Amino acid sequence: MKKIFDLHCDLPTKVHLQKVDLIDNHCHWSLEKIPCEQFIQFFACFVDQKATDNPFMYVCNMISAFKEAVKKTSSLRLAESFFDIEKNCSEGKHSAILTIEGGEALNEKIEHLDLFYRNGVRLLTLTWNYENALGYGVGANKDTLPLKPFGLKVISRMEQLSMLIDVSHLNEGGFWSVAEHTKKAFVASHSNARKICSHKRNLTDAQIKCMISRNGLIGLNLYPVFLNDTGKATITDVLKHIEHMLSLGAENNLMLGCDFDGIDTTPQGIDGIDALTMLIDEMQKNNFDNETIAKIFYKNGEKQLKSLLF
Repeated sequence: MKKIFDLHCDLPTKVHLQKVDLIDNHCHWSLEKIPCEQFIQFFACFVDQKATDNPFMYVCNMISAFKEAVKKTSSLRLAESFFDIEKNCSEGKHSAILTIEGGEALNEKIEHLDLFYRNGVRLLTLTWNYENALGYGVGANKDTLPLKPFGLKVISRMEQLSMLIDVSHLNEGGFWSVAEHTKKAFVASHSNARKICSHKRNLTDAQIKCMISRNGLIGLNLYPVFLNDTGKATITDVLKHIEHMLSLGAENNLMLGCDFDGIDTTPQGIDGIDALTMLIDEMQKNNFDNETIAKIFYKNGEKQLKSLLF
């Protein structure tokens, strides 16, 4: 595989808090581990509302730390548009796209969204597992409640900016609010199929079908807890989610959203980005055609984001 396109990696947290190096480290993601010619990675700046009393400054500092880490590399460049991604690829460079995981980072100020956009952030995951000023995460146990008024204001402004709205971690009521109040495609950057694994973080068939109808993108999550109900997973479990979503018609919507460096366990044998080649091998052994594999690994991301990221 010449390219790999992944919608979610939490490495910026480790870069910020642990001073992790992007080139060579013991994390799931590093430049030394890249198994392809070009890797296009959405890097999430995760904010845990319980870890800071000023989420806005916390994320600003994380963004600064990550940008400095990128500058120290010769093969990774930031990308703020699809043009940047194409330019990086043509010059043999990997691409890093900044995202924020948790609308807490806005500190309830819409102008902070514009500031983050100007600083290169191109995707916002509206909630993590908790309640915030935008809405309710799946851990808030308020499954049917819609987005709050500030959340509706945020998604409206995000569409104006051509910023990707991410519904991973969002409760079902919030999901349907996004579907109702937006016109453009939105994404679930790192979520699986609830039909295969019953965890509330996964998408129902109705949600998956909605995203297909809206030309949205669904990033396949490799966290074992979201792959089966035992919490111990193998590549076979990953294939079950792929097969199910494809059976619903997600051939042009499914891609990777591995959640590397945001998860403490992985499926057996896939302990980092270098092992993604094993997933390709298993898909081929299980009679997935090369075009479907290519779509999941990079073509769907390229096609959809070319229109979404101007």
